[in-house]
Amino acid sequence: MNENRLKYAVVATALVNLIACSSAPSERIAAAKVAASSASGVQGSLMLSPGCPGPQVAGRNCDRVLPNHTIELLDERGGVVARTTSGTDGGFAMQAPPGQYTLQVVRQGLYPRCPALPVTIVAGSMANGSLTCDSGMR
Repeated sequence: MNENRLKYAVVATALVNLIACSSAPSERIAAAKVAASSASGVQGSLMLSPGCPGPQVAGRNCDRVLPNHTIELLDERGGVVARTTSGTDGGFAMQAPPGQYTLQVVRQGLYPRCPALPVTIVAGSMANGSLTCDSGMR
């Protein structure tokens, strides 16, 4: 485990212990707010395009959400750091320590084809990792 991940794990464990061991509800709420504000990771949406058959029509939005697909966050060596599933609205979020990563949708067949997306996670913030996949529809 590299030094940054170890530091992240120690801080995350300390925050969980602080929240769990606090006796007063107001102290647990305050500790949870501190933990949430210092979280880092990636969030975004998974979209499918085009989502309408036939020729494109000006002014018609043919993008569709892509629910229930597995999304992985890979480190620079290709190891899986975090994994989640897109929600019914196509949204997803994962926490991870600061660093350079790649978002990847796990393929369930030939289509949709989803390009990998490089993301940079900065301490204390959530990076945008919205992905648009090719439906194969023409």
